[in-house]
Amino acid sequence: MQSPRLLRPEPRPISRRGWIGLAVALAMVAVLGGLIFVNYNAEGGIRVDGGAAGMAQDGIEVIVQASGLDPRTNTGTVELIFQGQGATDFDENGRALSNVRITVDSPDGSQEIKIPAGNALGRTVTSFAVQGQEADYPFDEYNAWLFIGADTYTKQPDGTLESTKQLDVGLDARGGIDGWNTTATLGPGYAQVGYVDLHYDRAFSTRLFALLLLALMASLSLAALWVALLAISNRRIAEVALLGWTASLLFALPLLRNSMPNGPPIGASIDILVFFWVLATAIVSALMVVLAYLRQRGAALIADRDKERTHAS
Repeated sequence: MQSPRLLRPEPRPISRRGWIGLAVALAMVAVLGGLIFVNYNAEGGIRVDGGAAGMAQDGIEVIVQASGLDPRTNTGTVELIFQGQGATDFDENGRALSNVRITVDSPDGSQEIKIPAGNALGRTVTSFAVQGQEADYPFDEYNAWLFIGADTYTKQPDGTLESTKQLDVGLDARGGIDGWNTTATLGPGYAQVGYVDLHYDRAFSTRLFALLLLALMASLSLAALWVALLAISNRRIAEVALLGWTASLLFALPLLRNSMPNGPPIGASIDILVFFWVLATAIVSALMVVLAYLRQRGAALIADRDKERTHAS
């Protein structure tokens, strides 16, 4: 037997159990909000392992500043900032006393930066290939590497370049990319060839919103299926408003899918594992509601017709 309160809602004070439940819910929200705040503040930066930060040694210090990542093209971008160290090869302002050549090796090949004597080393922007699969969104991760070496050189009469001295290279890293966490593993200290190992993964907020939207879409489609099953089995009335609600889901779900932060194109793993089934469930639910509406309205029309015939006779 149904509770009278379900049939006749009315205002009433909150019970003691209700206040306890509200307090527990607020405490859980506070804890969850604190965890989200902590993780949000920690995202988007760079974590550095190794390197030569703070070391004073003759050679070239290279600061690797992460500046971009494009999962669509599997391309990463860093800005390399060069600083001369020591009085043997550089003056007090960091200008080269001899011609300096810096070589940057990446998965895409080699890049040479030549600095004539008397000039500051400056900086350059380097793009390179990264390894990863955008289809794993929002848990996709990417890896890349760089090798950096430097030497001094002289130009021969025939135009060729002859290396005269190998310069040690020390590395440091900084910067960050919005929406990504970056980890830079650097070669320790100064060496003739410095290596950089870069790792990128999605920021906490991106994963949180993506998973929240997936949960929302799944909940909406399951609710529509539940209501459709009640209507098709004649446990609820298939009203016109219900037809509009189930039909609107077919337009709302793709919009939610496309509103995911930095979302991938259609065909990612979330589409095969979740979105396809969500959309299929919503379509089946809408069709069942339409069928239930037609059956119930048809039965009502037949009943009205039979009633009119009975009165007429």
